[in-house]
Amino acid sequence: MLLDYVIYNYVAALKSPNLDDLWVINKVPTEYALNVWSLKSRKLAQKLQCHIDRITCVTCHPTAKLIATAAFGNDNMIKIWKHEDLGNSRT
Repeated sequence: MLLDYVIYNYVAALKSPNLDDLWVINKVPTEYALNVWSLKSRKLAQKLQCHIDRITCVTCHPTAKLIATAAFGNDNMIKIWKHEDLGNSRT
């Protein structure tokens, strides 16, 4: 069931810092958040409470291990997340 959910709502994939795992990122539209899933453990690695409005764009830098999220409407922000420490962001 996890894989069906991730594939259906798939946004991006990113190698983990220790290079032995692949993280899959999907949007959670009802919570204005992102889920970061570990394919190795098949579990939710982290939920990012990103914005106060619908996330309209997510992208990953291929070598710098950064995730960028954007939301418009009431939010109007772009946030950059460091992959090594997803709990912190810069706006």
